Amino acid sequence: MRLKETLEALLPPHDRGDFDIFVHDDRVPEQSGFIDNFPPDQFDYRMLTTVSADGNVEITLQRQEIDVARISPTFFTLEPMKKFPYRKSDFEAGQITYSKRLEELLDPGDELEAFLALGPFSFNFYFFKLNNATADNLARFPQKNFDVSARRRWLNSSGGIRLYRDNFRVRPYGEPKSTSYDWLSIGERSARNPVQASRPGWRVLPQQIAGTIHITKRENSLLSDQSNREGIVNERAFSGFRKIIVALIKEFEKDRAYILQHFSIAYDQDNPEPMDVEEGRKIAEKVLEDENAPPLKGNNPPQLELGAGFSPAPSPSVSETDLRKVSKAYGSERKKNEVLRDNIQVMRGMATLGTVLVSFTHELRQIRANIDARSQRLADAIQQVVSDEKLASVDELSSPFRILDRLKKQDEKVTRWVNFALSAVSPSKRRRRRIDLSEYLQGVRIYWDDFLQSRSIAFTTYAEAGADLSILAHEIDLDSIFYNLINNSVEALVKPTSSSRPREIAVNITAGADDGIVVDYRDSGPGLSGEFTIAEDIFLFGVTSKKEEANGEAVGTGLGMWLLKNVVDDYGGTASLKSELGKPGFAISIRLPAPDADE
Repeated sequence: MRLKETLEALLPPHDRGDFDIFVHDDRVPEQSGFIDNFPPDQFDYRMLTTVSADGNVEITLQRQEIDVARISPTFFTLEPMKKFPYRKSDFEAGQITYSKRLEELLDPGDELEAFLALGPFSFNFYFFKLNNATADNLARFPQKNFDVSARRRWLNSSGGIRLYRDNFRVRPYGEPKSTSYDWLSIGERSARNPVQASRPGWRVLPQQIAGTIHITKRENSLLSDQSNREGIVNERAFSGFRKIIVALIKEFEKDRAYILQHFSIAYDQDNPEPMDVEEGRKIAEKVLEDENAPPLKGNNPPQLELGAGFSPAPSPSVSETDLRKVSKAYGSERKKNEVLRDNIQVMRGMATLGTVLVSFTHELRQIRANIDARSQRLADAIQQVVSDEKLASVDELSSPFRILDRLKKQDEKVTRWVNFALSAVSPSKRRRRRIDLSEYLQGVRIYWDDFLQSRSIAFTTYAEAGADLSILAHEIDLDSIFYNLINNSVEALVKPTSSSRPREIAVNITAGADDGIVVDYRDSGPGLSGEFTIAEDIFLFGVTSKKEEANGEAVGTGLGMWLLKNVVDDYGGTASLKSELGKPGFAISIRLPAPDADE
């Protein structure tokens, strides 16, 4: 019945409130009865949150997506899974509860008082997968199966995040099949970062969620609605309110993505490639070699006339055992390719930018040549057409030479970046050679010193005197290490919310005790964001703490520290973080092996 569905939509999904509704229809008496709007019992996640007037936020996450009995023991041996809220006891309990301050959920630049003025409220949130996992996914992620049709049927009438004031619906927020269904722009967030659920930065889809927000007329006066309960009047206050709700949803997203990510890691550890996978690769390579091998000259057997009806013996085929090995090798490579495909897509975009830059190197050199002299040429031209007496009569603020001085400083900045761009694509940086890190560090200072000085950042370097600090490397790989570190430090140090402490970056390079080279890097910035679960998450692909000021969404690529870690690993070195989460100052120690004597 349409009336029954409409009344169900008016009731909060979690309970019936303070009153009951009974509908009787003589035409279909079997459908008569009390109206309720209970969500399906088999939700994957439920998040119950309470935001207090003093800014304290209590969050309860109920996890029903995972079949705890099927979790591999390896999962709980992973270092992050030994801590709350990911311990075995936390999963067996079925739910976790923790508290945060409202300012921890918001961006550092947000004014807390404006958000506290919105008042206390509660938010109940549900997440439902809309498809059962495939056999391959069930092996990797121990998820439960569910009734797909029941979920879809309930979400069609009760999906979306809905707003209730004193248990009465405030429309049109979360209205099915309306433009206000996704009033939190959940779909837009997901479209901007369409990664799989086991990757950092995963965003939920609007079709997968339901929930209720409860406010009151007395405690949430800034969120008053129109007299017909059609929309919130104060758009500025409502914008801040939406920001809090999205930040709370992000708590669920981080929890789910982090768990699935480590299920994937545990699966890879439990299922290393068996020997027959490698044998399958060798069989496939042998078959390809045989197919591509040219016939041997002078070894052609004589052609005999053997009469009609004769057919030569079939060539030996690959055995069934070999075919199974090849199939396993193919499946292994396919899984690897699925993981690499997302990485390659991002890297392809970055490589395209580099290719475009290379194609414009000639034009950039010409621009640099023109920039270097144009201020002086303009000054000379002015002196030729304007008398000294007239120039002397102009006040200092209006003097054309003062304007030219400002333009010259801007030109110097542009020239520095042009030089920086041209040096980054130099062919010499792509050749592997012995590089003295003390000399390399001097070059880094030349490239960055003026830029850092313009931002009042002190850059100090130290290289151990008399030590052999050479390494066999591509210079562009060293750039990936140092330039990413410096760029991250600059962005952190110049933030308006940074402390009043001096802005400093320091790099020390010394010879290690085991013939390696140790690079100690630190800055005086705000340090690692407290939003990371463990500090080493900063090395994961796509993970970033750089946020857009307007909406709090990630704006960093999440590639810088991932590239650094990959470069260090490829050279057989190690990268160890020396700073703690949420504490000021970033520090990292990088060890690179010294080249062999014969290299």
